[in-house]
Order: sequence, then structure tokens, then C-alpha cells
Amino acid sequence: MENKNTKRLLSVTAKNLVLALSITALSATGVKAQQPIRATPSGASSTNTSGPKIQFATTVWDFGREKAGALLKYTYIFTNRGDQVLEVKSVQPSCGCIPAGEWSKLVEPGKTGTIPIQFKGTNFNGPVSKTVMVTCNDPITPDVTLQVKGTVWMPVEVKPSFAFLQVTAGSQRASRVVRIINNEDKPLTLSPPESDNRAFAATIKTNPPNG
Repeated sequence: MENKNTKRLLSVTAKNLVLALSITALSATGVKAQQPIRATPSGASSTNTSGPKIQFATTVWDFGREKAGALLKYTYIFTNRGDQVLEVKSVQPSCGCIPAGEWSKLVEPGKTGTIPIQFKGTNFNGPVSKTVMVTCNDPITPDVTLQVKGTVWMPVEVKPSFAFLQVTAGSQRASRVVRIINNEDKPLTLSPPESDNRAFAATIKTNPPNG
């Protein structure tokens, strides 16, 4: 009798143990299922659900290396990633050399807008770096800075641009050298210098390439 009772007791205990383990596992599973699920931001494809959101395809216009005087044009493209109408209130270039054209004022959610920009580097020679400030009703990013950069080169350079001659009481003449640099591939032809003042005289000396 004792062996039968003992076996029955062990059997009941084993069933209770299995049941307890099952309940514990189910409880642990329930706790895990109750944890909040957080979505990972997806970058450019994300959508702001709390108002308008401006997002530019690129904020930098690098026009490379261009000859002075060339009229360059570029259009910045932006998208409203929010759920409300995006209003671009102002576009303010940092220099009059990069005027902005007619830009998109109101952009519906999911739609794109444009900001056209021009650059004419007539008086530039060397690296150029300018900015354009865009102000909108995006609550997170109300101000966006666009950049314009590149290099402008002069076909013909004169260094220095102005030559000053200083004649002192102890000397009766003064001289100054002005370099004329041809940056183009084709030869540059110069005519003899002329002056309506006999006190000034100038001569031209041609240096070999890279000389």
C-alpha cells in the first residue's frame, strides 16, 4: 500500500510541477508580450505626424570650377514629410550674387517644393562660399541653411589690379611690375601700352609658359 500511495503522490507531485512550470512559462510570456513596441526611425522615409516637416534632397550646391562671369542656375528640392501644410515664409541669400527666384510657398503633406537659385561670379576669383537661409513653419526645424560653394577662375588675371608709383625727392623715377596671367589654353595677344602722360612709360615682356 505504501508503494502505491508513494507512486500516486509522486505522480500528483510531478503533474503539479509540470503545471507550475507551464503557468510560470505562460506568465513570463505574458509579461514579455506586454512590453511596448518602439519603431526604429527610418531616416528620410519617416513621416512627422505632429505638423509640417521640411526635408531637402541636399542642402549643398557645389558648382565645381567655373569661369568668371558665367551665369549658373540651381534648384533646391524639398519635401513636406509632415501631416500638415508646410509654409516657406522666407528665403534670404547672404549675398546679392545669389538671388533666389520664385519658390514654393505652400506645400501639402507628401508633396515637393522648389527654391531656384542663381549665381554670377563676375567679380570673383578663387573659392566661393555663400549661404541661403530658409525660414518655414516646421516646429522642429524652422530655419534651414543652404550652402553654395565652388571655385571661380579668371581667364586673365592682373596682379596687382592697381599699380602705385611713389616718387621721392631723392629719386627722379620709380617703377612697378604688373603681371598679366593668361589662364586659358589659347595664346593671349596684347597691344603695346599707351599713355597720354609723357611722364609714364610702359613696356611689355613676355615670359615663357610657367615662367
